[in-house]
Amino acid sequence: MLVLGPVVFRGFEVPARVRFGGRQVLAVHALAGGGRVVDAMGAAEGPLSWEGVFSGVDAGARVRLLERLRRDGGVLPLSWGGWRYSVLIERFEALAQNPAWVPYRLRCTVVSVAESAGDDAAPLGWSAAEAADLGAGEGLEGRIAAASVALGSDDLGVAIEAAGALARLVAARGAG
Repeated sequence: MLVLGPVVFRGFEVPARVRFGGRQVLAVHALAGGGRVVDAMGAAEGPLSWEGVFSGVDAGARVRLLERLRRDGGVLPLSWGGWRYSVLIERFEALAQNPAWVPYRLRCTVVSVAESAGDDAAPLGWSAAEAADLGAGEGLEGRIAAASVALGSDDLGVAIEAAGALARLVAARGAG
């Protein structure tokens, strides 16, 4: 599962690969006679990037949400597999060719790396116990439906809060 802030990527949105990595920052001091001293100053994370396609009736709404998140410039949690980061959306590009089929590219700048992989619910702000407490069935599905409706709000704050709740609920459903 790939999750960026309130957005849980699904279907064609999920990339086949995510480009990541970085380098070690080095200070190299040349000495007389050809010698040198190398000081390792720590890791510098490179950008994270991927691409996919938003599809379906809510493709436009999901693209607009990522556009808003990019414009807001806030730090967002990013997780997939065992990787956990705090990132800023550096670049988001979408190609409007069909309202129900929107190819995109996304590039994030790493603010920090989480050392503990933890469980899949943790980056969404939920402990494993909280996710398990939600259980399954109509209660969880009803909450998902309500969050989905609120996601279409014209109020940015309401829409972002609903997207975050939806991401947590979907992750809890998957963990159950």
